[in-house]
Amino acid sequence: NCQSGKSVPGYLVSHSFRHDGKDYDGKADFVINRTNNYIIAQKFEQKGIRVFNPSSLSKLANNKQLCYEFMYKNGIEILPINYSEIPAVKKPIDGHGGQNVTMINKKEKFEPGFVYQKPCATLGKDLRVWAIGGKIITAILRESDTDFRSNFCLGGKATPYELNHDETALVKKVLSLIKSDYIGIDF
Repeated sequence: NCQSGKSVPGYLVSHSFRHDGKDYDGKADFVINRTNNYIIAQKFEQKGIRVFNPSSLSKLANNKQLCYEFMYKNGIEILPINYSEIPAVKKPIDGHGGQNVTMINKKEKFEPGFVYQKPCATLGKDLRVWAIGGKIITAILRESDTDFRSNFCLGGKATPYELNHDETALVKKVLSLIKSDYIGIDF
């Protein structure tokens, strides 16, 4: 399943792997894991290969339930999860880009594989902050006039945003809790 690539000293160029990472036995100084699968990162880490981002971050960032619980346990204020009041936002645990996120306006049983969260007070608006190597690079205010989801890929608009002192402090606190090479933080 390795689609393409060639050996370049110090680099592994343009390889695509099976879901478990087992089909690559070559040498690499590092791997940039662009998948959402932390197991692939773990496989390379177990071989002593440096992975950008580490498996611990991939696991946390790609499971909303784990991520929200981690933030809550570490004193980061989040909107309540396992929320049973109406309205509620229903999100796939492994979702990205606002896909399959719905607003629930009538009671339903909790469905496995989803996070149920209290809606924010500013529907259609959120902030994405990017950091590289633990340093804040930029922030973008994402807004939608037509949807409670603000995702750019769903038609929202993205505008550069200047973080205030409190927002900067919050982002730095999150960054201090997580080992990351590059990260996008939403709030």
